[in-house]
Amino acid sequence: MKKDLQRVVQLLESASLSESDKQFLINYLNDPQSDELKISLYLDFLENAEQEQLSNPEFSERLLEKIHAEIGTERKKAPVFRLNWKWTAAAVLLGILGIIAVQLLQPKPVPPIVKLEPAAPNEVPAPTISKAYITLSTGENLVIDSSKSGQLAIDANVQITKNNDGSIAYSGSSTAVTFNTLTNPRGSKPVSIILNDGTKVWLNTASSLTYPTAFTGTTREVSIIGEAYFEVSKNEAHPFKVKLGEKGTVTVLGTHFNINRYDDEQFTAVTLLEGSVRYETSPQQSVQLSPGQQANFNNGAAISVDKNVNIEAVMAWKNGLFYFNQADLGNVMRQIARWYDMDLEFKGAIPKRRFGGEMQRDLKLNEVLKLLETNKVKFKIEGKQITVFP
Repeated sequence: MKKDLQRVVQLLESASLSESDKQFLINYLNDPQSDELKISLYLDFLENAEQEQLSNPEFSERLLEKIHAEIGTERKKAPVFRLNWKWTAAAVLLGILGIIAVQLLQPKPVPPIVKLEPAAPNEVPAPTISKAYITLSTGENLVIDSSKSGQLAIDANVQITKNNDGSIAYSGSSTAVTFNTLTNPRGSKPVSIILNDGTKVWLNTASSLTYPTAFTGTTREVSIIGEAYFEVSKNEAHPFKVKLGEKGTVTVLGTHFNINRYDDEQFTAVTLLEGSVRYETSPQQSVQLSPGQQANFNNGAAISVDKNVNIEAVMAWKNGLFYFNQADLGNVMRQIARWYDMDLEFKGAIPKRRFGGEMQRDLKLNEVLKLLETNKVKFKIEGKQITVFP
């Protein structure tokens, strides 16, 4: 079987395919052994292959171009999906074999018949709209996505407006101290808001931001649950503070930073992109961060600082991506459950798996889980629940 895999790779590299070569590829694809076994064998083969060739992105591009040229199909741009090179190689192999089989099994003179299959009952699409809403000081809820652009409401003499790009903006002055809450539930695209002082905030799914309609005191204070990215309007006379409940306070003057503070995650993470912030969990414990650093806090433990954090991974959610940086399965599945508005159940102990790489957040749930299954873990979707099997 391993020799067959070696021959497959050699054929895919070759400049042309003979009829016997094509038949070999078709026979290989129809082999009764499962795709999982093929992937396992292929990964084992790649482990011993020449890394500079098989793990080289340029090699992969040349390989794909040759295949499409040989079978006479137009190269289409594939969705962004970059995991570690071994995952990608296995997925590409199976995908290419499927393309070859479909093309070669079609009679040449007859155009291919396209059959539209109904969506599978367990297909869960990625969020396409924002379900965010604002709770006013009166208790009234304003649903953002269904509201037209323009003025949405006036709360304590402050105007609330929906911009053409879907963001929310507060403007005007007031001496009254009133609070609003922006809630972005599970299964909702991120939403952005411009506070009364000009500070911009992006709110991730399953998150909420509570803030005054206008800042009236010596400090500008807001609180969050979940995850948010801030671009704070600079005002040295009025420091900006983000309250994290029992997990501390972040104090800034004017800066760009991200806070991840989900109740179902073990750590609270404060990541600084620009400027300077101080993260304080108690009067006896605080840290000052510089750009590119991340503070992590676990209840009952000291704050730790990562001085070389992966900013691309931290900001992936705002850029429409999942980015797993050696994340454990529990963390990966909690991110997925929040995004697709699903509940989680683990059968037995959580498998000890680590995931690295990135993929688009607009994939269907079953597509995401199929990719994760290449790392020897199984899933089942029933209604609003994902069950994870070791």
